[in-house]
Amino acid sequence: MSILSVLVIAVLVLWLRWCVTRQPYYYQADYKVDAEQAHILAEIAAIHVEADTKPLWSKISFYREVMERLGQEVNTVSTIVPSGGEGAPKGEWLLPPHANPKRRILYIHGGGWSAGSPQSHRRITDQFALLANACVFAIDYRLIPEHSYLTGLKDCQQAYLWLLEHGPQGPGAADFMVIAGDSAGGSHTLALLTWIRDRALPSPSAAVALSPATDLLRDSLRKGPNVARDPLLGPIVAPLAWLPKPLLWLGLALLMRTRPGHPWVSPLRAELQQLTPTLIQASDSEILLEGIEAYTKKARAAGSSVELQRYPNKVHVWHIFSRTHEPAFSDIADFLARIEAKTAQV
Repeated sequence: MSILSVLVIAVLVLWLRWCVTRQPYYYQADYKVDAEQAHILAEIAAIHVEADTKPLWSKISFYREVMERLGQEVNTVSTIVPSGGEGAPKGEWLLPPHANPKRRILYIHGGGWSAGSPQSHRRITDQFALLANACVFAIDYRLIPEHSYLTGLKDCQQAYLWLLEHGPQGPGAADFMVIAGDSAGGSHTLALLTWIRDRALPSPSAAVALSPATDLLRDSLRKGPNVARDPLLGPIVAPLAWLPKPLLWLGLALLMRTRPGHPWVSPLRAELQQLTPTLIQASDSEILLEGIEAYTKKARAAGSSVELQRYPNKVHVWHIFSRTHEPAFSDIADFLARIEAKTAQV
């Protein structure tokens, strides 16, 4: 790393420390919460309280530990099988009872591209396997800052190509393929769709993005009305409201080792015509909502089929916290069933 990069990072660290003291974050639900929501909000608040005790340079390790704990408490119905075989990408299969090996889902986990794993997201991937009666492959892509952003995205691209011709039992073409992901993984999902289109590759049957990031440079991420209403991401991004945009751009570029405005990083900035039918789910109180709505509007204007489902009074990627039946998964099942019915009519 160059001396200039070290100096820039040092300035960013000092600025962020000043921002935290300049603008403390306060969250209070502006709606009546039920018992499960109260438990989730308390769980998130405890995470942020503990995070505040950690030095800035150790926060990524802390958040990685937190996300792994989310997966440790999950008892899956699906059988978990580590990937194997020559050329197989790193990850794990989730195989529901009586699943058809030709029905496959590539799942890309969230975690800010710097945390998370197939294990941390088993609550979600198990549900996808069951609702679609499909074999889910959860990709263990490489993370920042150890690797560049594009390195992790390349892992996802290679996993998609491999899944087209390989199932849990070995070589064999897929006859139903879905790409899905949440948050940062939802952003990777949307980026994969334009990559597949631009290279004239076989398209997936459908895509599902849960609370995806669509534009890292959007002002609403730092200063929008939902910053104060998002208990999960709000405390992390609120201090950035005082960061000058050029300095934010430079910090992201150094961390990700690519341009934050690149269409593969911020999918809203891509050309959005001729895309795979896509379902996006988002909370009406998360900071990513405004960018998600802009992505949906732009894609529809370009002629692509994008369906946005908004849920009131939910946290960012609430699917991973829910311990009871989550209606959003039923909505995903309905979407995939509609896509399959339309395909069968063609």
